Amino acid sequence: KAQYFSEQGTFHLQGSRDAYQVELTGRGRDTRSGPLTVVLKAQGGATQLHIAALRIDGKPGHLHSTGDISWQHGIGFNVALEAEQLQVQPWLPDWPGYLNAQLAARGRFDGGTLTQATLAIERLDGKLRGYPLAAAGQIDSAGQRLAFRQLRLSSGNNRAELDGTVGERMQLDFKLAAPQLAALWPGLAGSLAGSGKIGGSSKQPEIDAVLQGRNINYEDFALKRFDAQFNVGTGAGGSLDVDFEAKGLRLAGQNFTTLRIAADGSVPNHWLTLDMSGKPGGIMLKLQGGYRAKRWDGDLAVLELQVRPAGVWRLKQPAKLSAAFGADTELALSGFCLQQQNALVCGDGGYQVKKGYRLSGLLANVPLGL
Repeated sequence: KAQYFSEQGTFHLQGSRDAYQVELTGRGRDTRSGPLTVVLKAQGGATQLHIAALRIDGKPGHLHSTGDISWQHGIGFNVALEAEQLQVQPWLPDWPGYLNAQLAARGRFDGGTLTQATLAIERLDGKLRGYPLAAAGQIDSAGQRLAFRQLRLSSGNNRAELDGTVGERMQLDFKLAAPQLAALWPGLAGSLAGSGKIGGSSKQPEIDAVLQGRNINYEDFALKRFDAQFNVGTGAGGSLDVDFEAKGLRLAGQNFTTLRIAADGSVPNHWLTLDMSGKPGGIMLKLQGGYRAKRWDGDLAVLELQVRPAGVWRLKQPAKLSAAFGADTELALSGFCLQQQNALVCGDGGYQVKKGYRLSGLLANVPLGL
């Protein structure tokens, strides 16, 4: 935890409640970044303060700010901030490098809540972990609405674009071209690319997007490639069309050759499919049902498990499956029965927040060698 120690300083206040001047100079030391000097010059009155200059200089770089703060009706602010050669590593040890920035922020607090704000990124560049970094654009906030205006981010050869609004109504466009994931996070490798739109409302969003990745690696996770398409409309009559295909997956020390997740239909009536195979075995699963009023009801229609050395087990007949979400989370499965020749593994079960878990089952002709 960083601590600041003041070694020497002066404070001068002159004037009246309605018209005063403030000057402050200080010299001290931050336990992470070393020696710092602080200079503040401001003029103010009973309901406002004008910051003519606020400057902080030290080994980690230079910060300069000007602006105005008022508090007659709520708290309003309109400030500018410049950073020069600001070192990041004292606060983020794994991110050596520096940033230059020119930012402008304005807005207001009412009743302790930020009700309106604008952040303009006029300039943001530098270098982190040896990779060049840049950003530009504007972010506006008003109540529950957030707007991104030509927000552009880059790190190394990676580029991201964001335009539109998020709130009660959604209208957001995004693009991602990240051929050099190593620039984004230590230990991460591979590439990502995608684009899409988010529309509808906050309660019933609509998503139309494509995403693909190649040779992704992070710690004990690896994925040779994946391709994904999303066309989802959660409103009345909206479609549910999702297709995710991956190859060369390594997870928790296990290798899987293929993975496919798909959804087809609409939110109130659809099929969900999972198909996964690899060295440990494989699974094919199909659900048929629908989601309404925070509840999913349907059937576990197909289930085939191949687990070495237990062999292949198949669902004897469709099983009823339901799930409720929210404060009264609930999960229930009935009529479940896996079969392999004459062997059966059957059971009913569920979970409720207030009652906990329940489970009953039947084993018949299961070889003890398993």
